[in-house]
Amino acid sequence: MAAIAFARALAPYLAVQLVVLVLALVVALPPLAHLGRSNDLPASTKPADDDAARKRFNDMLNIAPSPPK
Repeated sequence: MAAIAFARALAPYLAVQLVVLVLALVVALPPLAHLGRSNDLPASTKPADDDAARKRFNDMLNIAPSPPK
C-alpha cells in the first residue's frame, strides 16, 4: 500500500520533470526539433524579383495576371 501511495505522489512530479526536460532540450538544441527534415534545398534559392513573385502568388491563388502597364 505504501508503495502505491508513494508512486501516486511521485507521478505528477516526474511528469513535470519530463516536460521541463523536453522543453529545455528544444530551447538548448533547436536542431533536434528538425531531425526528420531532409537537408536538400531546392535548386533555386535565389530571391525572386517582384514580377516573378507576383506571378507565383497569383498562380497559387488562381488569379488571372494583370494587364501590363
